[in-house]
Amino acid sequence: MLSLLLLLQRPDFFAANSSEDLCGELSNTDGLCDDASVSMLQLHTVFRHRASPSPYLALAEERRHLLPAKGRDVSASEAPLLFLAIYTGPQHGSRRADIRASWLNHPLLAPGGPIAFRFVVGAAEPGSTASVALEAEVSQFRSQFLQLPIEDRYEKLTNKTFALLSWFAEHRPARFLMKTDDDTFPHLTEVVKVLEGQKQRYVYLGLFIDCAEVQHEGKNAETAVGYNSSVYPLYAHGSGYLLSAELAVETARAAASDGRRLFNEDTSVGAWVQIVNASEATPVHVVPLPSSMGMCSPGDVLSLSMNSSALPCMWERWRRGLGVCCGDHESQERAFPNLGVWKKHYPRGVELNSDAC
Repeated sequence: MLSLLLLLQRPDFFAANSSEDLCGELSNTDGLCDDASVSMLQLHTVFRHRASPSPYLALAEERRHLLPAKGRDVSASEAPLLFLAIYTGPQHGSRRADIRASWLNHPLLAPGGPIAFRFVVGAAEPGSTASVALEAEVSQFRSQFLQLPIEDRYEKLTNKTFALLSWFAEHRPARFLMKTDDDTFPHLTEVVKVLEGQKQRYVYLGLFIDCAEVQHEGKNAETAVGYNSSVYPLYAHGSGYLLSAELAVETARAAASDGRRLFNEDTSVGAWVQIVNASEATPVHVVPLPSSMGMCSPGDVLSLSMNSSALPCMWERWRRGLGVCCGDHESQERAFPNLGVWKKHYPRGVELNSDAC
């Protein structure tokens, strides 16, 4: 698996090779070009934002040769419902402690329950304070970590997500994959209710952002070569989103076939899902989730980009059977000041049948 990830991150890999060459080179690493492994089902599309035939359809065809199905049948009833991937940086030990003191104690996360979880982390700079502290923490909580062979920096989050998708595609640990940040509070009872109601094969869930302008300045400026659109495709906010296992596998294939890496990992996932959706065999069903950004609101399925110190307060209220949110927005801002970073309370989903951007 490591050889595959290193090969796919070579900047010249896709630019200099035809699909036949890619298949040959991948076969030399992990034997990943078994066409018989690719399952194509003809389903009715419900994804209203259809990608244009070019370049997504061509990339959809390319992905047939990459990342073949491995592992268990993800639709098998004995598979866990959800694999929860908690994104965390090597230096964020205090945030992980806040999670352990709060929602990580949810009964749905008990061994043998419907949700498995891991803190997902890459490599810190060798010998750094963060690296030493992380090594000690992993030794203490080894079963809680999934360590990926990537450099873990904000600028490399897209590579981290590609590595996670590739790992998930190989191991198939659950019927759904959820990516969440370590400052998000997932309302797990509500998450499970939503997932148990999903019948479609290719499902994408989260707080969706539509027609967002591509940024060319600032922290999240886009630098990907060959991405000429003025707007991003429909995508779920990166603080927390979910993919059905089948969609996660196809998205990993799409990412492997698309040599571009957008700066923002959530817009990258949206672009890769568009590639999947371009094929009539893999129509994607979009499910907006009730979510708040930078605050907690009654009815949330996901409370995103919280101050992690708010999580124990929210957990204690949930444990006592009270409303989870620790007061209204104003009191949240006073108690947990960095909530004010996000002034906009994002809508609870977009109109998926709106006009094209």
